[in-house]
Amino acid sequence: MSLTLGQQFQKNLDSLDELFEVQTPLRKLKRFLRYHFTIYLTQPVFVKIFLFDAIYNPHFYASNAYPPFKHYLETVTKILEEGKRDGSIRPEISNRVFRNLFMGIFCHMAIRWLFTEKGRQTDKIVEIDAAVSMLSRSVARI
Repeated sequence: MSLTLGQQFQKNLDSLDELFEVQTPLRKLKRFLRYHFTIYLTQPVFVKIFLFDAIYNPHFYASNAYPPFKHYLETVTKILEEGKRDGSIRPEISNRVFRNLFMGIFCHMAIRWLFTEKGRQTDKIVEIDAAVSMLSRSVARI
């Protein structure tokens, strides 16, 4: 059964709330992941600092910058736990392993984009979408 034009407009109107406030844990996870990956596209200088002065620098973990970063990553844990409670995310998923997987993928892709593919035309949006899809499918209860 297809929707009438009025029903489609109403469906679009009803979905506007979620556009601005994501309701489901899996969609929250996808939005968070996409946001994090998109930082590279909008703030490449910050990503270089993040990679070399933070994540790969042992002094970072004793610095004043580490607690806010740790709090930022805890967002992923909160989303995963919410999804485990509502059944959309598999309960056996290790929050720590998922966070490490996510950060590893991000760091590897960012380094590759920054240094090994400099000057090459790579469709970063396509790669980001693929990474977000793979990461979210890895935790989703099917």
